[in-house]
Amino acid sequence: MTEAALSIRLLGPVEVEVEGCPAPLRRGKERALVAALALEPGSLRSREFLTACLWPERAPEHPANALQGVVARVRRADPGLRTAIEEHDGAYRLLIPRENVDASRFEDALREARALAAEGEWREVRDRLEESLSTRRGEPLGGSNGILGVEATRLDDLDADSHALLADARLALGESEGLADELSQVSLRHPLHEPIWERRLQALGAAGRRPEALLAYEELRTRLREELGIDV
Repeated sequence: MTEAALSIRLLGPVEVEVEGCPAPLRRGKERALVAALALEPGSLRSREFLTACLWPERAPEHPANALQGVVARVRRADPGLRTAIEEHDGAYRLLIPRENVDASRFEDALREARALAAEGEWREVRDRLEESLSTRRGEPLGGSNGILGVEATRLDDLDADSHALLADARLALGESEGLADELSQVSLRHPLHEPIWERRLQALGAAGRRPEALLAYEELRTRLREELGIDV
């Protein structure tokens, strides 16, 4: 089996595909293990780190044995996973290229888009981010908690940053039609992300919808005051 045959999706419920077919990871602990390894493809993850990811509230009585049991189940799920998970001195890593993990591609696309924006290449920024954002399928990591919950929040923040930069590109290209309404929907997922609101106000202004821009500004002020105690 080639490395390209194994792909992992983290931008929504955790999913694994081997040669285009879903791998049967039926238990939450199995999906959590794959997620913990796939967040840093090729990097060794310690037994302690993986235990904290899989049992965020309370570790099992025999954590090493419990972790080995989860690893064994994941490996049995598909031959591709059996060969992709490598153990080294009690630590584990997933032997898979970054480009085979949607979250890694998502991070790389935002980094590349930021570099392109610095050069004023707004069409490429737009195209890169529209393609990247289309891969999101829901809440990253399927709504995890603990360490994986922190990682899910980080990926969600990257989603907001990507939408803000995409809005910059569309405004720079004069493509503001419909942008304000799209950002209104994005702000429902990221209600306290100020750059999203700033772009929404800009898009409303560009569309000549000043009264709506004033209402949106007041809505933002109310949210920040009620949620964070900040008055702007």
